[in-house]
Amino acid sequence: MNVKVIKVDGANTLNKGAELMLWSVVQQIKKRSSEIKIVYNTNVPFSDRPNIEKEVGVIKRPASKYGKIFNAILFRLGYKGTYFSNFYPQNGIDLILDAGGFQFSDQWVYSSKKLDNWKNYYKAHKEKGAKIILLPQALGPFNTDNGRAQAKIIIDYCDVIIAREEKSKKYLLNLGVDPKKVWCYPDFTCITDGIVKQEYSRFNNKVCIIPNKKMNTHHKSNGNSYEEFLLNIINILIAEGEEPFFLNHEGKGDLELCNKLNSKFGNKFEIVNGQNALETKGVIGSSKFTISSRFHGVASALSQGIPCLSTSWNHKYEMLFLEYGITDGVLNMDLPKEEISKRIKQELSLVQSSKKSLLHYKKHQSQKIEDMWGKIWQISEVSK
Repeated sequence: MNVKVIKVDGANTLNKGAELMLWSVVQQIKKRSSEIKIVYNTNVPFSDRPNIEKEVGVIKRPASKYGKIFNAILFRLGYKGTYFSNFYPQNGIDLILDAGGFQFSDQWVYSSKKLDNWKNYYKAHKEKGAKIILLPQALGPFNTDNGRAQAKIIIDYCDVIIAREEKSKKYLLNLGVDPKKVWCYPDFTCITDGIVKQEYSRFNNKVCIIPNKKMNTHHKSNGNSYEEFLLNIINILIAEGEEPFFLNHEGKGDLELCNKLNSKFGNKFEIVNGQNALETKGVIGSSKFTISSRFHGVASALSQGIPCLSTSWNHKYEMLFLEYGITDGVLNMDLPKEEISKRIKQELSLVQSSKKSLLHYKKHQSQKIEDMWGKIWQISEVSK
């Protein structure tokens, strides 16, 4: 198979983690061969920056660029096709690499129409000879009818499904999928370097706070609200003589949350906003310590040797910490303030030793990802 065109699914520029995965995939493709054409099939077309194609070095179907507008108009006219969406099975695709970080699970409930579109999209590409590989992502659980319907689609049509950790792999294997089809490799952005600008040196002794609006809707707490929880953390940091700053890792909703939290402190802390994914990773890597509610905020910290604590609304956070030898990286929002304070103080006192440990684990993670890409190119027959 002479691979000439690779399509990258599942990424977008709304979320810095999703964008970082796009950069990571493109870098690996170009490293393998400069002759391959890369089609960027974003799952959130309306959020894209106008210059993203030039920035990353990819192309997009013109129809998908303005798909949201056309779909809205045509839907009212009764049009049910997928030409203006990311589910259009275009011709000439040799390989699909899906970089969606977490999209198949009971936690997502998709309409029957979307499931049909997904199924038909994969089926049409397979009939045209394309291979489909789901890159490392969180998966499952699949206990609901909707969740199992999602799983059936990827099991039936994907050549390889790569779970990001053993728990996700187990969720798939429990459905009876052929074990040879399911691989397990860690988050693949760990080998992607961030861009560290000279101006980021101002963050060297500061604590990076990365909020996530989803914590207000996806996490069940018996105690304080998510905002109260973050305010407590910031007060703890101030009491310890630390200076926090906020980093917007996703769009308008998270920025509003950053502004709301900062207003409680007289807007005296910096809010970092508007960087691309590589620059965002660079900011995190320049900080002293990170507290993140975004998965790739955690991943970008740990993979650069930056000690980190997080909140969690899905097993992917706990499993990510385990990849770096950490069993207590997730902060329980229902813990008393005194317990949270004790945990943060402990982590701050171990910053230097934690850095060494994290960078040690990062070497192992990086080798795993290099091995994974080697296997992908081998089974996809992508020549250098």
